[in-house]
Amino acid sequence: MFAKIITSENKKYYSEIFAMFSNGWDSTVITYNNETSKFEVINFYEKTPSLTRKVFIFDFSKEDFVKFDTIKLGAFKTLKNGEGYSWLLSDVKLLNAIINGKEVEESYKELGRKCNERLDLQEWRYIKNEKDIQGLLSAAFDFHDSYITNITFVNHVFEPERPRLEVVFEGCWGPAITLIFMGDLDLHFTLDDNRSMGELYEANIFFENDKIYWTDSEAKSFEEIDEEDIYFSGKVLKWKMDD
Repeated sequence: MFAKIITSENKKYYSEIFAMFSNGWDSTVITYNNETSKFEVINFYEKTPSLTRKVFIFDFSKEDFVKFDTIKLGAFKTLKNGEGYSWLLSDVKLLNAIINGKEVEESYKELGRKCNERLDLQEWRYIKNEKDIQGLLSAAFDFHDSYITNITFVNHVFEPERPRLEVVFEGCWGPAITLIFMGDLDLHFTLDDNRSMGELYEANIFFENDKIYWTDSEAKSFEEIDEEDIYFSGKVLKWKMDD
């Protein structure tokens, strides 16, 4: 599991997620910042004064994660709903040091650096399976409270080898996200439709008949897409998040 992190100083870095504590809007993650050589506890959202998102999870792989309902750090401190690497969550001394912003042993720092060096940080991320879909929906906050700000169609006359459909979304959840569909393109979007030009509330992405679909509804198949729903589809879908 890894994420893009936006610090309080609006600097960005990418990090493996070493642990996560789920508590609604107050959820937190433990990351490693290569620039500062420190493990950090990052809130998903920061009040500045409105809620600003600080954690954008791109990959939800949890193969080596363990879960802890409660972790007692001391007489007056308990963490709940934790999941992460066992070497971290089972070490109360290490957890306390990270939470209190103290130095940790160099061996742990080296582990943090090595984990971050393995991250898959290509600019464009391709949607190939359900895990990739969940990563995109997570990064885009399920496209809730977002707007479609730009649609560009490049046809085969201008670029015979790369006809494509580009869709740009912006919203309160963070930086703009661009989707590019390629191959056997299709879309439904009406300019005079209040729904199309307004705020989006949800979205879903699914595979069907060797194509991938994005729709602003809960539809899980093409048959479930209603006449008023927006949708885009193609053989290939890739996406990126702006800096």
